[in-house]
Amino acid sequence: MTSRKAVNPIDFDKAKELFLYLSPATSNWTGPRPEPVLYRGHWSAKWDLVPTALRKPNWLTDGAAWHEVPLSTTWEQVRAEVATLKYFFEESDRQGLRLPEDGQTLRQEFQRIENVLEEGKLQYYAHFWPSSPLMSLLGLAQHCGIATRLLDWSWDPYVAAYFAASGILRTDRAPAAEDRIAIWMLLLAIVETQSYLHGNEPKEWPVRVITAPTADNANLRAQRGVFTLHNIIRYKPTQPPEAPSMDDVLNANLAKSVDPDPPAALTRLTLPASEAPELLFLLSRQGYHRASLFPGFEGVADLLGERRKLQGKP
Repeated sequence: MTSRKAVNPIDFDKAKELFLYLSPATSNWTGPRPEPVLYRGHWSAKWDLVPTALRKPNWLTDGAAWHEVPLSTTWEQVRAEVATLKYFFEESDRQGLRLPEDGQTLRQEFQRIENVLEEGKLQYYAHFWPSSPLMSLLGLAQHCGIATRLLDWSWDPYVAAYFAASGILRTDRAPAAEDRIAIWMLLLAIVETQSYLHGNEPKEWPVRVITAPTADNANLRAQRGVFTLHNIIRYKPTQPPEAPSMDDVLNANLAKSVDPDPPAALTRLTLPASEAPELLFLLSRQGYHRASLFPGFEGVADLLGERRKLQGKP
């Protein structure tokens, strides 16, 4: 078995160094399109790559009450994820909002999933949740702040850099000397090598890349958003929910690589959190800010608030 390094860490001291490293003008840009790297920003380099539906402090409803995740058993967890997504779907529909791939097939899929859960047959179905007919709706819900099993990524490194650095605007305390922000880089080539172990069908891969329609999702379009899913083939209903970090999933999956010197599945770029305001300034000059990534009047208003906070005003 080949020894594989989970994460390749690269630390920077100054915002400008990181900004230039991410530039398409540097040798680090591996183009051409489609871009072979996905990017994700974290305000804290200590955070794992675990989706919101499986990490605290997030909440799901089972239709009767709200529960902090993760729930006690996999069956309860999946039931709550389904109920929360259905709640989002039904309320959006009542408000007359356009939903991706809406139709009778989508509506019947909710009924099919609920029937399986109520019959206690979760363990007998492969690829049960989330199912393909609901992926686009799940992507929309994720981008609207609903807790799901999807992880947000972007094709654009500067989008990830913005979300990493903008965490400073949502905290009341000054960064400590040891605090660092992080930008994760996922090599798509690593994801695609799963085909050698699990076949050519992505639904069989432990990590899947999920896209969703952008035509009616301005934020997803502006952020060049894409998602990953830790694809659990079969669930164990009475066991606690599985919530490994993506680097652990990829590591376990690719441990049988025949490559004598396999690359790390992920690269983590870090920067002192104290450099976040400078990084936000550089990104803003490049056109990456709240208004450009959240198109609309609210995005513009939020941008004014960001500029105020960056000047030290409450």
